[in-house]
Amino acid sequence: MKFIFFVQGEGRGHLSQAITLKEKLEKRGHLISAVFVSSNPNRKIPDFFSQRMGLQPILIGGPVFVIDKNNQGINSWLSFLATIKNIFYWPKYLKIISQTIKKEQPDILISFYEPLSRVYQLFCSESKPLFLIGHQFFVEHSSFQFPKKTWLEKNLFLFYNYFLAGKKNKKIALSFLDVPDENKKNLFICPPLIKKEIKNCLPEKNDYIMAYLLNKGYAKEIETWAQKNPDSKIEAFSDREEKSNLKNLSFNPVNDLTFAECLRKCSIYISTAGFDSIGEALYLDKDILMIPTKNHYEQLCNAYDATQSSLASMGESFDPQLISANQKTQFKKNREIFKNWVDFQDNKIIDILENNI
Repeated sequence: MKFIFFVQGEGRGHLSQAITLKEKLEKRGHLISAVFVSSNPNRKIPDFFSQRMGLQPILIGGPVFVIDKNNQGINSWLSFLATIKNIFYWPKYLKIISQTIKKEQPDILISFYEPLSRVYQLFCSESKPLFLIGHQFFVEHSSFQFPKKTWLEKNLFLFYNYFLAGKKNKKIALSFLDVPDENKKNLFICPPLIKKEIKNCLPEKNDYIMAYLLNKGYAKEIETWAQKNPDSKIEAFSDREEKSNLKNLSFNPVNDLTFAECLRKCSIYISTAGFDSIGEALYLDKDILMIPTKNHYEQLCNAYDATQSSLASMGESFDPQLISANQKTQFKKNREIFKNWVDFQDNKIIDILENNI
């Protein structure tokens, strides 16, 4: 079969999912003929993405997240305005999408939480099966517990999910937990898409902490902690270009293979609360601290889900001591269950796509 991908380019997670799924599909003899990436003008699509995909991504407009003045959280109001402004360019992108689909004639479209795939389906005449993939859809499962006192954010999140998927499209919810599918909701539960570099490596626990920062404003927090704890070594990954003057702290650009190798060897992984790198860290049996990006409700849900599942700790600042000794013991058992599930159901997502259920 022939596939076309639509990838939401914010952060690293959706890009990583697309790479891993492409490799899985190609291993079964399928072809990915084009990939659209909704690009945020405030972020650069990492070079490793086109290299690993073997395709030059076709950039389209999508949601725009504007960082607050501290370069840590999301400025919700400015993000909304920037996204509305971007909508005026959507007809141009839809024309490009339509022309590409007519040329390539894919059997299936796959959206990694990317909105223009749905807009195309609603307003263009060509009818192709559309599958949507993302941890975000797990919030629709009956077992999911939302963070407390977030009624407005919860319902906006659910509304956006509905806009992306509608009633008839199949949703593949990547999950930390093995729970049953809910067929009446067109909701299928699959384990995270773990890269082959992670699955095939031999994990170690060397004496250093690894940090991944969605927004570079968190660098000052890490520097402050590193100054107070000179005996602790930290390898941090971010968009920050400046080097650190501290001997125990290094800042690295986000490179796919370097990131995986550092994750393989670290003892503790601290990250803003994206989904995919947390899944990789769980698979490698790392102690994890999740720090949700401020005003990023999706990340708050990710962190809440992981803590409710007793897989990771959650905090509001960079502090490895927030991971207690009891949590390290308890969470380790659950990480073993998680790894076994990932290995056992590794090809479930491929079976769903091939059977076009």
